[in-house]
Amino acid sequence: MKLKYLFGVWVLILAGCGPAGGALKPVATQSQQNLAVMARNIHLLLGIHETLLKAASDTLIFQQLAKTEAELIAVVGTPQLPLKSTNWKEAITRSSNTFIGKKSKFLERFQYIESVLAANIPPEKLQQLSIKEGWLFTALQNKEFTPQKAHDTLKILSDLRRTNETGKDSIFYEEATRRLKTFDPRLEHLENTIKAAHTLLNALKQELLKELDLAFSHSQAFVHYAQAEVDPQSTLRHFASNTLNEVMNGLADKFIENPLIKKAAVSLLMKGADALTNNLLGN
Repeated sequence: MKLKYLFGVWVLILAGCGPAGGALKPVATQSQQNLAVMARNIHLLLGIHETLLKAASDTLIFQQLAKTEAELIAVVGTPQLPLKSTNWKEAITRSSNTFIGKKSKFLERFQYIESVLAANIPPEKLQQLSIKEGWLFTALQNKEFTPQKAHDTLKILSDLRRTNETGKDSIFYEEATRRLKTFDPRLEHLENTIKAAHTLLNALKQELLKELDLAFSHSQAFVHYAQAEVDPQSTLRHFASNTLNEVMNGLADKFIENPLIKKAAVSLLMKGADALTNNLLGN
């Protein structure tokens, strides 16, 4: 792995230095200082990534929940009023003249999905289409997901939002995610991507700490060899983005099976939420 290669080169450079004795003391001291700086930078990098991943994950889920809820309301009507239509095609056709209907192009997308499904495309293409089109895809694929089912779900969420105690937003979002993801493949994809991204970040942390322990051991051996009196400090450093990307992809191959989730998780960690939204969700 590229990560081990970089640490290996660093150790070989140290091992290849000149004769033992006083001449090596400045080199040994500098190597310890470099390792300490490297350690602080890596801990900082991981800490920032963990914080940003949590913030980006929450934002992605909240935005998609709001979008799905708004689109369904535009098609089946607000939960406080009677259902507009029990037929998806009729409901979508009626909503196509609304502001959200025009902006989201409900009717055009609905007709496009119909034509693609009629063409009998491969399963992997179907999965990509479901992620891109979300609940509209399910409306054509799942007979149990009816306008009435969508309207009932909106009513439950509306009641939950109204009765939810202040400061308990997480309860609403957890319940909304649980209910809406059953017929919104995009939400499920986001949730799986976020879980995979956390798996990748944890794997990266373990890999880095393992290699740092090894580098520290070699550094200590070098210090003793040079008979230098230096105070060792703990751990890490900053990768060039292309090297980190190679490491991430290697870990993704090891820990994540689904190719779409794998690509999305790496994209989320390396490029952020905007890249994931634009490149993988078709926005």
